[in-house]
Amino acid sequence: MKKKIIGCICFCFIVCLLFIPNEPSIPILGYHDIVCDETKIDSRYTLSLSDFEEQMKYLYEHDFHTLSLDELYDFYRGTLEIDEKSIVLTFDDGYESFISLVKPVLEKYGFNATCFVIGKHALDEKEKYIKENQLINDETVSFYSHSFDLHRKDGKNKVIETMTKNEIEQDFDTGIVDYTYFAFPYGVSSEKAREVIINRKVKMAFSYNQFHNCSRKDDIYYIPRYAIVNFMPMIYFKWIVN
Repeated sequence: MKKKIIGCICFCFIVCLLFIPNEPSIPILGYHDIVCDETKIDSRYTLSLSDFEEQMKYLYEHDFHTLSLDELYDFYRGTLEIDEKSIVLTFDDGYESFISLVKPVLEKYGFNATCFVIGKHALDEKEKYIKENQLINDETVSFYSHSFDLHRKDGKNKVIETMTKNEIEQDFDTGIVDYTYFAFPYGVSSEKAREVIINRKVKMAFSYNQFHNCSRKDDIYYIPRYAIVNFMPMIYFKWIVN
């Protein structure tokens, strides 16, 4: 009799587990540069246009829709309900290809994406980066900060990990890009940087490679993203988004 009772309890426990609703979560994809197919790719963070198009076509054909960062923020706060086909697209560093190559693909499929821009490059003469006069938000693209000049190393160290709080504050003061949302250079932070983004009332800060979807349980100042890299098998991309 006792075994039957224990068995019944175990069965009920398993059934209850099956019906516990999953914590809603959203895959956030992180891209960098996109190049035309005939261009030689010399970085694992650079994708060919055809590979990027294939990924966007898959999302479109499987009824995914993209969320803006404002919508992601509302989801995180619990004021926006989402369906399981929601996804967020982000691009780091501010490459010019975000406007010339990425935006037309986004428009083709009715998607939107955010570009985190390194402010210093928006002012220099390097042609491969977006310039200040191009930082115009619309229904397809939005631009937020990837720091002004923290995306660099001092020897083997990433400067954001070694700078003082005051030095990081100065970078924010110099910034020309909206830092309502912020992506950490190299995806890494520090306690001092965290203090600064809290003081500056940054809504959300984004990291990399925690290898899971974003849910309301995540640290709002260390939001996870999947790094999308060159030669990524399509089967892996499908696994990430699904």
